[in-house]
Amino acid sequence: MTQPLKFLIAGSLIGLGVVLSGLALMALLLPGQTVDQRTGAIGTLLIFGLPPIVMGGALWYLAQQGAQAREAARQRNAFFYLVQQGKGQITVLDFAIAAKLDGDRAKAYLDDRAREFNADFDVSAAGVVRYCFDTALSGAIALPIGQPQYDVILQDYPGRQRQAVETAILRLTDLSEMRVREVIQQSKKRPVAIANGVSQVAAEDLRERLEGLGATVLVILQ
Repeated sequence: MTQPLKFLIAGSLIGLGVVLSGLALMALLLPGQTVDQRTGAIGTLLIFGLPPIVMGGALWYLAQQGAQAREAARQRNAFFYLVQQGKGQITVLDFAIAAKLDGDRAKAYLDDRAREFNADFDVSAAGVVRYCFDTALSGAIALPIGQPQYDVILQDYPGRQRQAVETAILRLTDLSEMRVREVIQQSKKRPVAIANGVSQVAAEDLRERLEGLGATVLVILQ
């Protein structure tokens, strides 16, 4: 069921419940009503008036929560993509364009992420503020010629830690969210590379962080 359809159904249920409840209350408040008539009005209110309002309200709430969750996921995906593309650096304007947000909301979002990930700030000569996030592997993207390079292999992870391992790989490597999901699934069948050609420091850092979550990680010299 699509979100617009959920909102439509929820609105219809609430509207129907309000109309029936209103009619029942009007009948209940009319002067000269007998006991049976009042009892019937109360029954109509309880059986036909209030339930649609409750069900419609619950459906509306769930639809609203789903819409907010999707919006949060869209903003998160835009953020991680720009951080990866910018090698850890991102501006408010870049994020506002990618996430389709106004400047104030984009800045508030980046400020929250800066506190979450302990980001630094850099101000250019033109006054442009860049948020600088340490992605752990960003410094290993261009290694000096002749420096040893390492591959990091995910061999296994505890099932209960799947979400934590997935989040760690997404934050610490340049893999896309879709590729991380594929890696997580494949690693239960065979070892899968999650970083290639990185420095020893970056490889060991990634290994230590994942092993801290209970994962089995192998670092191989190329």
